[in-house]
Amino acid sequence: VGLPCHNASLKKFQEKYNVKNIYATISLFCTIGRMKKGFDELLNEHSFLIDAENGVIEYRSRYGEKRLGDVYIKIRNGRELTFPATKILDKDYFYCPHGCLNCRKLFGVEFSDISVGDNWGVKTEEKIAIITANSQNGLRIIEENKLIHITHSSVDELIKSQPLGYPLKYGNRKWVNVETWGIRNRT
Repeated sequence: VGLPCHNASLKKFQEKYNVKNIYATISLFCTIGRMKKGFDELLNEHSFLIDAENGVIEYRSRYGEKRLGDVYIKIRNGRELTFPATKILDKDYFYCPHGCLNCRKLFGVEFSDISVGDNWGVKTEEKIAIITANSQNGLRIIEENKLIHITHSSVDELIKSQPLGYPLKYGNRKWVNVETWGIRNRT
């Protein structure tokens, strides 16, 4: 069980070393959308505006003699912001590796037998999970499980279930890398 990028790496490992003893792989839907919200929330708390004109030119965290140290941000207009890293620990959606900004693996369909995620596109009192069978093995596992109530759906419904994640992963990504973050696309 892992994010799509984890299962993509596992698939490469399986192929390279001829690993055959894995029963099934499961990918969790991944949107990274929460990270941007956390970063924006943090900057708003400090009245610190980052836009296309005032992009980040320097960012540091995890430095100094003591862990956790300070986070340091400097933007083009010369304004700087420094605060203790402990200030962001309550923002679970703040942390994100740079590679996630360029990743287009939302569902993990091509890397796992089964994908699982929340249905954010449906307003309901009940919690609805989406499970996709991405292989014959995944379909067999789901069909044999008598604890899961299965309703068949379509790819369009799957896309609608991720109203924030789908555009983020598959839409125009330029705004993520340049306008909002002020960093160059490293793909």
